[in-house]
Amino acid sequence: MNIKKQWLPRAIIGALAGLLLAALCRGALFQGGFSMPALCKPLIDQVGTAWAVTIACAIFFGLGAVAGLATLPFADSGRELVLQSLAHFAITAALWSLLLGVSIGAREPVVWLLWLGSLALVYGIVWLGRWVGWYREMLAIRKKLGLTRQKKEGKTP
Repeated sequence: MNIKKQWLPRAIIGALAGLLLAALCRGALFQGGFSMPALCKPLIDQVGTAWAVTIACAIFFGLGAVAGLATLPFADSGRELVLQSLAHFAITAALWSLLLGVSIGAREPVVWLLWLGSLALVYGIVWLGRWVGWYREMLAIRKKLGLTRQKKEGKTP
């Protein structure tokens, strides 16, 4: 299947999952509880509840879409893989920054960098895990095809 045919269904499924997550978190996002105000209180104060809900849902929609795109297979070439990964991370970081800005009002550079650093760490761990899994699959395929190198016994490199 062509990669362009793969990305649209994944993005749509991810976007719908993002909206579902927003719906599940609506109380914490827009109502708050106990002694904690709503997470989107700064946005609600600026644009009103209806627009705050619309903006937050659009951001969750976008985050879900990029999460769905993260399930695509790796690119064929190393350069293409790096470029696609960097573009995906940049879009994810932009949406994450928007969410932080509208929800918890993360406008302080230190707070924003801490959250963005956390995102980069999680992103890196997930990316590395996917790469290791892909590499293991590739080695298993090569072994089944007889394309692995045989170690010569008794000789040192």
